Amino acid sequence: ASFDRCEVLLPGLRILLDRHRPDAAGQSALWSPDGSRILVGNQVLARDGSVEATLPSDGWAWSPDGEELIAGARLIRRDGSDERQFPLPVEVSTEETLGEPCFRGSFWRGDGRIVLRIGRWIEEEHESAFIVCEPDRVFTFDPATEESREAIPLRGLPGNDQWSPDGSRIVYLSS
Repeated sequence: ASFDRCEVLLPGLRILLDRHRPDAAGQSALWSPDGSRILVGNQVLARDGSVEATLPSDGWAWSPDGEELIAGARLIRRDGSDERQFPLPVEVSTEETLGEPCFRGSFWRGDGRIVLRIGRWIEEEHESAFIVCEPDRVFTFDPATEESREAIPLRGLPGNDQWSPDGSRIVYLSS
């Protein structure tokens, strides 16, 4: 099924995103952990629909306490201030050089640590050859201390790992 629009309803607020409007294409909506705000595209909205902050790009995800957001290797306060790049535990290549480390993404764990997925550039062939960043290693990062440590090696795993809410266990599917 395909949808032409997505409606987000809050008490006293109705936001209509029409995917056929160029400025709304590809936007997603995420509730803050306490339900007091919603992130739509690159805007943090209050319950009354007012824009609290406009972030520099989209693709952000909430921290467990709702005070910060993460996108890739960048952190930002929910009001759009204090954007900073955090250090990756290994040097990664933005060039698609076979065998070199690459950054696969990040997300918050329930305990406040950030999970970093590091991969390696490999060549894949389907209908034609192309280079992809295959999952290789998983690190955790503590934003308060900036300490990173390797959680588990993912060599050969598909990169669909999910963490338990407290961050103590991991599950993944593999065939």
